[in-house]
Amino acid sequence: MKIKTYYVMIVLYWFSAYAFVPTMTPYLRDIGVSYSMIGLIASAYGITQMILRLPIGLASDRLHRRRVFINIGIFFGLTSSIGFFFTENEILILILRGLSGIGASTWVIMTVLFSSYFSRDKAASNTSRLNMVTYFGQVAAMLLGAGLTGYAGYKAPFLLSAVAGAAAFVMSLLIDENVPPHSKTPPSFREMLRVGRSRRLLTMAVLAACIQTIFFGATNTFLAEVARNLGITTAMLGYLASVATIPRLIAGFVCGVILAKAVNERRLFAGAFLLTIIAMILTPFSPNLPVLFIVTSFGGFGIGMVFTMALSLCTSEVDDSLKTTGMGFFQAIYGIGIAAGPAMIGIVADHINLTAGYIFAAGVAFIGLLVTLIFLEKPGIPGAHIKP
Repeated sequence: MKIKTYYVMIVLYWFSAYAFVPTMTPYLRDIGVSYSMIGLIASAYGITQMILRLPIGLASDRLHRRRVFINIGIFFGLTSSIGFFFTENEILILILRGLSGIGASTWVIMTVLFSSYFSRDKAASNTSRLNMVTYFGQVAAMLLGAGLTGYAGYKAPFLLSAVAGAAAFVMSLLIDENVPPHSKTPPSFREMLRVGRSRRLLTMAVLAACIQTIFFGATNTFLAEVARNLGITTAMLGYLASVATIPRLIAGFVCGVILAKAVNERRLFAGAFLLTIIAMILTPFSPNLPVLFIVTSFGGFGIGMVFTMALSLCTSEVDDSLKTTGMGFFQAIYGIGIAAGPAMIGIVADHINLTAGYIFAAGVAFIGLLVTLIFLEKPGIPGAHIKP
C-alpha cells in the first residue's frame, strides 16, 4: 500500500508542477511581460534548485529525515500555484516561481526515499518505474492544463495545479519514513572537494548543463511563443509540450537498452548534440505547425539522449561511498543551465528577436559538441563505452 501511496503522490506532485507549463509564457506575454522578464521568471525555478539541492541533501542525511523535506517542498509548490492564481504582478510571479523550485529541489530525496523501500537488487528497476510515473504525471498535466485553458482561460491551470498540489501534500503526510537509524555521516568538506575534482563528473555535468540550458530555455519557456506565431490554439499547446517530453522518455530507453551495448559514448553524445543543433536552428524557421511538431520531437530525442547518458555516467568513476555527494555536485552544476538558459535566451530574444534566441540555443549545443569531442575518450580507448 505504501508504494501505491508514493506513486499517487508523485503523479500529483508532477501534475501540480507542470499543469501551467505549456501556457505560462503565452499568459505572461498577454499581461505585458517582456521576453527578458519571462526568462528571469523561468530561471528563478532553476536558481532555487541550484542553491538548495546540495544543502537539502546534506541536511537530510545529517538529520536522518527525508519525509519532512518532501512535505515542505510540496507545500511550497502548492503555495506558489495559489499565488499565481491571485496575482498578475511580474515581481511577485518571479518570487513565486522561485518558491516552486523548492519542491523540485527535493526530487533527489523523493527518489532516495522511494529506493529505500526495496532491496538493493530491486531498487534500480523500481526507480525506473518511478521515472515512468513521473513522465505520466507531467504529460497528463500539460495536456489537461492546456486543454482547460482553452475553455476557461489562463488562470485555470493555476487552480488545477493548486488542487493537485493540495492532494499531493496530503499524500506526502501518509508516506513512510525509512531512514536507517545509523546512517553514514555525511562526507566532510574535504571529501566533497575531492569528488568535485573528478574530470569525468565535471565533463558530464557540463554536458548536462548545456542541454538543460536548451531544454528549460528554448523548449520549456519559449517554444510556445514560436507555436503561437504559427497560429496554434491554446488547447494544442499541451500536445506540443508532450511532443517535446515523450521523446525524452523514449531516448532514455534507447540509450539504456539498445545503443549503449554497441555504440561508443563519444559518438552517442556527438550525434545527440548534432540532432539538437539542427532542431534548434530549424525551430524558428518552421513554416507550419506539423513541421514544428516534427522538429520538436527530434529535438526532444536529442535532449533526452544527452541527459540520460550524462546522468548514467556522471558518477562512474566516483567511489561508492561518495556517489551521493557526486550526484549532488552533478545536479548543482547542471542546475546552472536550468537557471541561466531561460534568462539568456530571453535577453537575446528581447534585444534581437526570438529567432536569434534559438540560434543562441544552437550555439550552446555546439559548445556541448565541442566538449564531447575534446574531453570524452575516443573509440577504442578502455572505458569509453557505456556499461549496460
